[in-house]
Amino acid sequence: DFFFDDSTQEVPIYIMFVDAFNKPIIRELKLRLNVKEISIAEWVGHKMNGLTDIEWKMFNQAKFLEALGLEFDQKYGTFDFISQYGFDTLANYADYFMDPQKLNLKDNIKLSDVIDLFYFDMEVRKQVISAMELFEKVFKQAMQYVISKRATDQYTSYTADEYLNKSYTYENKVDGVHDVIRRGSLKNRFRKVRSDLRKKDPNKDNVTPKEMVNNLYFNNVSDWYFLLNESLRKEINNYIVNGFKYEKINNDGDYEYVENIVRLCNGFRNQAAHGGIVFNYYDSSLRVNYQGMYLAGRRIMQDEKQYHCGIGILLISIAAIENYDVKEQLFNGIHSALKNYFGKHPEMKKEILHSMGIDTLMNLKVETPFSIFDDLS
Repeated sequence: DFFFDDSTQEVPIYIMFVDAFNKPIIRELKLRLNVKEISIAEWVGHKMNGLTDIEWKMFNQAKFLEALGLEFDQKYGTFDFISQYGFDTLANYADYFMDPQKLNLKDNIKLSDVIDLFYFDMEVRKQVISAMELFEKVFKQAMQYVISKRATDQYTSYTADEYLNKSYTYENKVDGVHDVIRRGSLKNRFRKVRSDLRKKDPNKDNVTPKEMVNNLYFNNVSDWYFLLNESLRKEINNYIVNGFKYEKINNDGDYEYVENIVRLCNGFRNQAAHGGIVFNYYDSSLRVNYQGMYLAGRRIMQDEKQYHCGIGILLISIAAIENYDVKEQLFNGIHSALKNYFGKHPEMKKEILHSMGIDTLMNLKVETPFSIFDDLS
């Protein structure tokens, strides 16, 4: 309750939703008091209709999270965050703290825990995008080298049919995924790029292989790569891969890394660019189907899904390529993001490292690219 000696004094009142927040909202109301004693609960009841539609909606959204067990501490402004980033963003990151058995949030989860996780993921996203953009340049350069040597004279299909399969199929039997890339769709993209470039320059007769590769989106170039026959894909792989080697990749022996690197980089790039959660990202269409991978005598890929599509397997894949800039950007960036987050939330180390699929890469008996993460354990 607030108590005032002068019933005619005009004073600022900050409405506090005491059942959802522990601090006042930003709106300040100048009110003339007609009584000496007034309670916040009464003002909430009398003045709720004075909230804007947006404020009323945000209040109810916050109440929903409170009902799930979220505690509202004072580190961040609830309405500030929801108005800037949206309720769905807050709810999506709160979902990470859900107890699947109780269908509620875990005990003692605060608003600041959820928002700190959001900012951590924003930092991971920034590092992933930067590394993926660098890899895209490396990948496109390799494609230019190989495609230019095999280009047809007409510059319509760019790759003779003898080098370009009619379709490529990716299967993930664990999640029941069956994706097909078709040659016809790729050629439609070629026509679209040529049309767009000719609108800019009506006198342009031909679009060279180099121009075509550079003007296609990453996912279109990766489709082109997967449609190439095995000999051309291996040639492209040789331009890219000359990095860290693993003791065992699968039960069949050596494995060409680049197919998985391309798929993972394309998926992570799209996820990061379109605002999805990145730090524990999993997409069944990107799953790396390694049967086993060992390093320093340790199996570094377990059966759980995060080890087959997550930051960990992205690090494993990027470690296998030659380009130092891509590796430095991703490894140093992810390490920095984790270190900063664990400085605020040391209690989250085990859970976050596991959900990202990084925990099996740490504290190996030999020096590896992943030794950078050892100081986080």
